[in-house]
Amino acid sequence: MSRRHRQSRSLITRSIPFIPRCNQSLINRLITAYIVFFVASMYLFASSVVVKSTATHHLYTGNSLFVKSTATRHLYTGNRSMTTRGRNCTGLTCNHSVKPSPPTNHALHMMMRGPNCTGLTCNHSVTPTPPTNQALQPWAADNYTNRFFWETFLESGEFVTFKGGEGQELEFRKNPGYVPSKCPTSIQRRMSNNGRGRTIFHPEIHLLTNSELLNESEYERLSPYYMPFGYKYRANQSGYEVYLSTLKIFPPKNSIFEFSNDHPRPECLSCAVVGNGGILKGSRKGAEIDNHHMVFRVNKAIRRNHERDVGSRTTHYIFYDRSLRATNAADVPKDKGIIYVFVPCRDNDYKYITSVVRGKDPKLKAAAQDVRILHPDFIRYINKIWVNSPIKSYRPTTGGIMLLAAFHSGCDQVSVYGMGYTVKYSLYYTDGKYQRVGMNKHAHDIDTEVAILKGLDRAGIISWYKRDVKEFFTTGSNS
Repeated sequence: MSRRHRQSRSLITRSIPFIPRCNQSLINRLITAYIVFFVASMYLFASSVVVKSTATHHLYTGNSLFVKSTATRHLYTGNRSMTTRGRNCTGLTCNHSVKPSPPTNHALHMMMRGPNCTGLTCNHSVTPTPPTNQALQPWAADNYTNRFFWETFLESGEFVTFKGGEGQELEFRKNPGYVPSKCPTSIQRRMSNNGRGRTIFHPEIHLLTNSELLNESEYERLSPYYMPFGYKYRANQSGYEVYLSTLKIFPPKNSIFEFSNDHPRPECLSCAVVGNGGILKGSRKGAEIDNHHMVFRVNKAIRRNHERDVGSRTTHYIFYDRSLRATNAADVPKDKGIIYVFVPCRDNDYKYITSVVRGKDPKLKAAAQDVRILHPDFIRYINKIWVNSPIKSYRPTTGGIMLLAAFHSGCDQVSVYGMGYTVKYSLYYTDGKYQRVGMNKHAHDIDTEVAILKGLDRAGIISWYKRDVKEFFTTGSNS
């Protein structure tokens, strides 16, 4: 071989002796194609390993495919593990421009959508009717949902018990008279079809207390917990006999509803839960609110001169001893057939509710058969399991208690109005001039209560009137 021919051989040709000596350009193209094929194969192999090792659930929402980590199946207090999101997601915001097809080997969990929904945005001016053959979208992954006592409850005999807490703190008495709803689109059914919902929602927990439930053993069980979560109240708290004698004034009731042959329960019971937020001023939601079977109101509950925005009916009034301090006697709810649901927060509150039914209170007078007193277990259940405040606030707001009382009482559909705290609107719809929202966070954890509303609304469990308050919507980065 000549010296000239040896110098013309390329490095590739010399390193691979079995390649025939042919056109150098063709050889280079073949080698390049081989390298590209090798790199592509390795990339596809690595991608499949990652998917198999991390993906345990696939949720197809019609707009995006979310991959959930197994870590999200066990959420305890303080656990900040976040749900693994799809490729087009950053933090809690997703780019839904790509719509991957759902895998065929996994059950599809479709988000419950209402008739007024487009994409991920819903117009809740009409309460959507959820389909009965679809599961609900789990609540969005955020710092609130990661505080649930997830998959940690035990049910045995007379109690529902969650793991954790001290002593019997997370033990809640069950109502032996509890009857599940027969409504095909009930909240009970929707929550039981929701992965997070079925672990936290327990409508069988006793909502109300009465003299038949209170004995010395029950008093001892509830004495370690401060009111309204039990019967402990400073050093001079009233004893068992005092509480029992008060409860004996009221007939033992298992429900806040009164149905009869003349007034039967509707197949699907709709309830409007109406707060006093300034978001209702100018809303013109009054007729829509009144169109529900039941209308819950709280604290001031002023309707006079505001009927167009807040409605005129009240079937249930949730209050505590200081609710009517700034309310004129003419504005106190006194509707025919109204049920007064009382939240005892202090030792003297039992004396207060006694004065109400004996006609000694200057503003509120109610017949004993029309009064219901919330059970300490139920209020503790709301506080410890639902709110589970990271800032250790004292108790839920009275409005928050109203919402969850309606939610657990047997309402099949719940529409929420005038709730959620925002600086965009004045504190109350009755304000003549703007009053900035302010709340002592040691008393109430309003951020968590708004998160509860967001979670329930996003999952299609409730219909929440959000008006134009951007931070209330859960389809963007604030989800």
